[in-house]
Formats: sequence, structure tokens, C-alpha cells
Amino acid sequence: MTRSIAASRRPSGRAIAASIALAGAFAAFVPTAAHAEEAFEPGMPSIVGDVVVGSTVTADAGTWTPEPELTYSWSVDGLEVGTDMAYTLQAGDGGASLVLDVTAHLDGYSDLTVSTEPVTVALATQEEFTTAITGRWVVGETVSAAVPAGDGVTVQWLRDGTAFSGGTAADYVLRRADAGHLMSVVVTRSIPGYVDAVATATGARTVLNAFGSAPVPTIAGPVRAGSTLTAVTDGLRPADAKVAYQWFRDGVALTGRTSATLPLKNIDQGKRFSVVVTYSKRGYAAVTQSSAQTKAAAARPKVASANGYYRVGKDIQPGTYFRTGAKMCEWYRLSGKDKNKQKYVLGNNGGWNRVYIQVKATDTWVHFRGCGGWTKFDGTGAKRSVMGQDGTYAVGTDIRPGTYTAEDITGIDIDGFHLHWCLYVSETRPLGSESSLQDMGVYQSGPVTVKAKAGEFLQVMGCGRLTRVS
Repeated sequence: MTRSIAASRRPSGRAIAASIALAGAFAAFVPTAAHAEEAFEPGMPSIVGDVVVGSTVTADAGTWTPEPELTYSWSVDGLEVGTDMAYTLQAGDGGASLVLDVTAHLDGYSDLTVSTEPVTVALATQEEFTTAITGRWVVGETVSAAVPAGDGVTVQWLRDGTAFSGGTAADYVLRRADAGHLMSVVVTRSIPGYVDAVATATGARTVLNAFGSAPVPTIAGPVRAGSTLTAVTDGLRPADAKVAYQWFRDGVALTGRTSATLPLKNIDQGKRFSVVVTYSKRGYAAVTQSSAQTKAAAARPKVASANGYYRVGKDIQPGTYFRTGAKMCEWYRLSGKDKNKQKYVLGNNGGWNRVYIQVKATDTWVHFRGCGGWTKFDGTGAKRSVMGQDGTYAVGTDIRPGTYTAEDITGIDIDGFHLHWCLYVSETRPLGSESSLQDMGVYQSGPVTVKAKAGEFLQVMGCGRLTRVS
């Protein structure tokens, strides 16, 4: 507290002089004031460049007056990381605050530091990559996601867009829980200082169940012409699955042969057969299995191999038959058991090589001589375009319909006698009767022209090599 004290009497001149002297003496001990230093007119520092991990930023100090000597200090989240004019942002700087301090130095001036506003360091962008899924979308199968090389890669499989446990490897074995669902995968690559790179891929279809058992088919039945083969698929699970069949002959698919059974025809003699089955069911992956090949098919058993009479319906069944022996064959269709009585003869014919007969249900007996056994005709044949030897040909089966010609004839040899003729006979059915006769003709020299009509039976003798021309 200041207290004002009032004066008691006017001081004398001697007292004033003494006071002045004393004041001067005290004045000698009081120091003079220091000279005041000058101040800078500072610049406005700034950071030049992209503030992104991996980039180099540069200090711009701005304009200072007077021009000083400048020093720099870079700090990340308050920790000094550099003192050069430039600084390269490191991976660990991502997401932190970057500050630049600029300090001015000059004699006669107090140092002055000016700082920039904090700037957040952005994460760098990785090079993009893609992923893809390979494998079959079937329970129990392994699907694989393509992943980039290197560390920091993670995988997450999704079921209908939702992540689940146990699906974090590039290879994934499909489970029963996946059946009926659409699978996808997310592949992430993480690198310090970089934004995560992410690639996704989705399955081509929903996951299918797998068959509990899809057996390899086996083939049952005699392997010979005239019998039927059956594809056996015992043990299929689920049992209500559909089964599709495709039969093969010597490795070639047979058109239209798509049932569980395959009737073997005469043309199948010597061939080997197999079957391919395909199992299918809604929600299940189709499975295809192939059987082993059969042995070569045997010929259809012959009937009536010996010469003599055969009772129709007992010894031989009605139908069309052929024989293939080289010797002369003669046959009779009879209403009574005596071929020498014309009244019993319903039809007769014969010839060399291939010979046909149609035994009718109304016939009582047939008689054969020199024929060597008969094979049931089933309408299958080679459908050739050449008649190279004497015999009877089923048109549309043994040969193709059309016009056949030969330049020269060979003639017919009967019991040592040569007849220089070409004889042809066509029948609607091989009955050996006038009712079945369609056409016949004789050539005594070439060239020869013979018409072969589909469905007919054409017998040629002594005509040489007949070739189809149209």
C-alpha cells in the first residue's frame, strides 16, 4: 500500500542541494535500458506435393522479411521424422497428422518458428488385381480362388453373400450346407500404408448335391444276334434319380438306342457293345458312367440245318429266313408232307449263296435240300451298292434301291453245263409263287440293267458284277 506522506516545513537550500547530490549518486548505480531487437515479418509456410504414403513432399517457407536462414522440421503425430527441405512419407505415416515447422535465424533478430496446419497423410492405392474361381460346384468337390503372390493376402468365402467360419483358405471343399446356395469369395491384400485391395468372384451356379452312389453300369444278356442286352444300374442312390442311356457299337453311338435294353440284330454279329448312362436329379450334379465293352456278338442260331421236312409252328416258326451257303439250295413250301405232289406245293425256289424264304403261318410243311441251316431275317443288312455274286438280295437291307448295271454277263453253271444267260427275278416276298412275282428277265449278253425296288427281294444269276448307277 502506498502511503502519501505530507511535507512539515519547506526545505532549506542546503537540504535541496544535498538531496540533488544524493540523487545523482544513486543514479550512477542504475543500469541503462537494453537496445530492443528487431522482429521478422514471417512468411506463410506450406507443404507442396501429394500428402500420400510413398510420395515426397517439399517445404515452401513462403516470403520472409528480412530474408533469414531457414531450418525445417517435419513431424508426424508430434514426433519429428525429418529435418530436410523434403520428406518422403513412410508406410507408418498413413492416417497420421503431418506438420511442417519453419524456423528463421538472423543476427540481431530473435528466432521465429511458424508451423503449418496439420494435414492427414492419405494411404496409397495398391495396384489392382482380380480373382477367379475354378472347380465344379458339387458337394465334396474342391473349388479354388486365384490369389496374388506375397504376404498380407486373406480369403473369405461367402454363402449367399454371408461369410461363414472355416472358409478362409484359397481352396475350399464344398459342404452339404452349401447345396442349393450361391458361393462367392472375397480376396483382400493388405500392405502397410496402402488402402486394402479387394477382388471378388462369384460361382457360375448354385452348389449341387452329389449322388450317394452312381454305379458303373454292367451289361446282362446273351451277346448274340437275336437276343437282348440290358444295362444294369443296381445300387443307385438316390434311387429315384433319372437314368439316361446311350448304347455304342464298336465305340460308335447308335442313333435312337437310348433305352435300358438293346435288341441285337443280325448286322450286329461280330460287334462289341457298351453303354453310357447319365444319372440326373433336380439339385444334383449329373454323373456319367460307362460300361466295359462286351465280347464280340455271336451269330443268331440257325434252324433247320439238315435236309428234310419241317413242321411249321413246331420245327420251324413262321417268318422270313435266309441262308448263306455257297452250294445250291432248294426249298419248298407245302400244304402236305410230299414235295413231289404238285397239289401240295405252295411255292418253291432255290439258288446259290444267299437264299431267302418266307414261311407263312398257313403253311403246313417246308422241305429243304442242300441249304445248311437258316437264320431269322430281321431287316438289317449292309446296304451295299454292289451285287458281286449270284444270290437273292433284300432291297433296302442287303443292297440300296436303285438301278444296277453290268457290262458283261458270266452265265450260269448247272451240273457241268454252262448256260450263257443272266437271269433276274424280283418278288414282293420270297414265297416262290406266282402271286409274289414282280418282274423277271433274261440277258444273253451285256450290258445288263436291273431295277432294284425298296422292299422287294431280287434274285440274280449269271449277271456278273452289278453296280448301282442311280
